[in-house]
Amino acid sequence: MVYDKGLVSAGIWYNGVLDTEEPVSMDGYVPHRLPNYEIGDKGSDEDMIITPKRETAAAVAQIRVNDAAFVRRSDGSWTYAIVKDQV
Repeated sequence: MVYDKGLVSAGIWYNGVLDTEEPVSMDGYVPHRLPNYEIGDKGSDEDMIITPKRETAAAVAQIRVNDAAFVRRSDGSWTYAIVKDQV
């Protein structure tokens, strides 16, 4: 996440504020993927996790490049995607 005049920081963001700063390490990291999905597939209810906003923010903070994620589209649907870049 980029904030404060271009300074880059990683951690848990909640309501636009860095709540907990955490070091980022790629040592031994294996990307998270769902084997039954292709990019652009609509997400099924069975694969969606509903959590309080603070828990969701903490989970989003853990997503890294090449991880899978469901992205909410302008029509309200959720589709499977792979994270290609982090700013």
